[in-house]
Amino acid sequence: MLSTAQALNGPRRDEHLAAIDKELHGHLKVFGTYTLIPITDMPIEANLIDLKLILAEKFGAMNEFLKAKARLVARGDQEEAGRDFDPWQTWSPMLCYSSLRLLCSLAATTGRKLSSSDAVQAYLNAGLKTPRHGRLPKELREYDADGVELIALIRQALYGLSESGHAWNLEINTYLTTPRSEGGMGFSRCYSEPCMYKRIEGDSWAIIGLACDNAIHLESDDNVHAEVIAALQAKFNWIDEGHVNDVPTILGAKIRQNLKTGEVTMEQEGYVDALAEEWSGNVSTRLVSTPSSKDLENRVIEAKVERYSRPSDAKLTKRYQRLVGALLFKSVVTGPDIAWAVGMLARAMAWPTEALMKEAYHCLNYTIQHKHLPMRFTRDTYFCARTGTTILRKNANQGGRLAGVYTINDSQIDDGHSDADYAAGPSVSGWAWRVAGGSVLFGSKKQSETMLCSASTELVAGSVAATDGVHLRNLKEEIGFPEEGPTAMWIDNKATVALAHDPQSFSKTKHVARRHHFLRECVDSGVLDVKHISTEFNISDIFTKALGVKTFRLFRAAVMNLSVESLI
Repeated sequence: MLSTAQALNGPRRDEHLAAIDKELHGHLKVFGTYTLIPITDMPIEANLIDLKLILAEKFGAMNEFLKAKARLVARGDQEEAGRDFDPWQTWSPMLCYSSLRLLCSLAATTGRKLSSSDAVQAYLNAGLKTPRHGRLPKELREYDADGVELIALIRQALYGLSESGHAWNLEINTYLTTPRSEGGMGFSRCYSEPCMYKRIEGDSWAIIGLACDNAIHLESDDNVHAEVIAALQAKFNWIDEGHVNDVPTILGAKIRQNLKTGEVTMEQEGYVDALAEEWSGNVSTRLVSTPSSKDLENRVIEAKVERYSRPSDAKLTKRYQRLVGALLFKSVVTGPDIAWAVGMLARAMAWPTEALMKEAYHCLNYTIQHKHLPMRFTRDTYFCARTGTTILRKNANQGGRLAGVYTINDSQIDDGHSDADYAAGPSVSGWAWRVAGGSVLFGSKKQSETMLCSASTELVAGSVAATDGVHLRNLKEEIGFPEEGPTAMWIDNKATVALAHDPQSFSKTKHVARRHHFLRECVDSGVLDVKHISTEFNISDIFTKALGVKTFRLFRAAVMNLSVESLI
């Protein structure tokens, strides 16, 4: 974000002026967002909200300049709940990154184009229940012939207002879900993911993932895609951005699709390059093979113990929070390989130490040096940790069935893995669910309570993983890709596998809360098929602890569906 002086005195002055003109044209000529009235006409009981002109420059996933942006926004923090807006009418959903990865995996397995589109000044399509009064920024302020200041009487959902996101979501949701016979688009909203919509008519189908004013499309053929885009353009100012290969960035990631080989990749090289530039003084040329040292967990524990006995350092805390927050975004989108390290670093957000700051730099340097590694989703092959090689799905059953070696029918879930690192305090749960070879859902999370044995710890982790597995199955069924039979889930603790099938060793697990037996319910209902796998092939181990270089590279390749060359 730039100040007005920076933008208008900088090298892209003309681009910023054009962006301002475009923004104001939309407000005044297209949407009629507000009308100007004398400030003396404002009711005494009304709240006058400041408006601001925000200027920024948008860069692509490869850190290339795309365009200048201008946005007139309201100071929503100056609104008063109950007077200016209904506090229960402010929530607006956002497409989950796991849902975006699912769309990528389905694009790989179906061979259909993954496309993107964008709504221009989307919020302004929705009206406000109660008009607002806003004071224009000084750059745009106007006065009448008598010298009385003119203010804005706002009737449309201006960006920044508390209810604007909710109003836009209601507007687009209503249009998408209204039957075509009544002037809508005839889609159905998914219960498992409120930002995904599907429409199935005979052999033709369409799926839309809605991320505020961006949409990601997957349709059965090009004619259906053209019809969907035409319907959106008939109602809104909507731009078809085309195939994902032609779109610089989608929700912070660059997505590429090879229709011939059935491969879709997601990466964030540009985002990492921007981090490298911002933290250039801490970038090292020394080779970093793993995202953390073996001492990371102990350093977090030490920092927690000492947090009250040492003075706080506000400057260090601010830098630490900024860096770890940036790494967290990378881990959520395309970085399962750094999920455990970032999760451990995030535990010390309020009380970091210099040692932990060095660990954060370590993770940053690993991320920079391995920025070229993408999340891959492939139709015909996948990386198998059991063999340490890339396997053709059609040949997967040759030579007998091995744990972790599988075939796939159409767009079925490959499998799920779950693990836990048994510790003196609360342990860490780790899990991953793969579709088309790549991890669609994954996580590394500290358990909420201390378990008394490794089996109960693994049971807690397995139940957490099962919730993601059930969600993934439900969402796939809603969008027209149901699972055939139970989904395989691998756990490396034999006692936990036994408990998942039958209530064995009751005397040793009677302290475990009922919610942690959800895994057994999933097995009993035929949703999951829990199986045992050797620890040396359980890829979810990458989410529970710091690993040696060889094991880390093997599990990273399996979690991200990388090539054999990534093992070197």
